Amino acid sequence: MKRRGPEMNVLFGCNGNVARSQIAETLFNHLSGHQVTSAGTAVRHLDVEG
Repeated sequence: MKRRGPEMNVLFGCNGNVARSQIAETLFNHLSGHQVTSAGTAVRHLDVEG
């Protein structure tokens, strides 16, 4: 059962939002039952063609 407490706003941030903040967001959502958001501070081109 997920714990719910008072409403809160949580933002995890890192440079590119490629891994660290997304992992923190997922873990916090799972463990706390609260909804959080992750974001990055640097704009980078994503090379999807490889």
